[in-house]
Amino acid sequence: MKLPTPEIVPSLVINVPEWFADPEFAAFLQNTALRLMTWHRPGEPVSEWSDVVVFVDPGLGGEGTEQGEMPDRYWDAIVGVCKDHLSPQPRFSPHIPVRLTNIQE
Repeated sequence: MKLPTPEIVPSLVINVPEWFADPEFAAFLQNTALRLMTWHRPGEPVSEWSDVVVFVDPGLGGEGTEQGEMPDRYWDAIVGVCKDHLSPQPRFSPHIPVRLTNIQE
């Protein structure tokens, strides 16, 4: 089977264990009404396996998959990190995946 040529997109990984320890962020992870891309199982304690992946619009205008679902201060911080490390991409580029990890160092 021949697959189409893949498109390489920028992505970021941000280790933020202090977010996962915050009850407001933990409540976001526990919300069963959201369809998050995560290994976390709602109802179980937040752990090192509770990584979550969100997608930021390629133009870095602040839109994305969890905008309005995730507490604003966290979403704004994610978009800010994207702006600090990436350039806006063309309008039809794929969204930027950002993986949030909970690794205690």
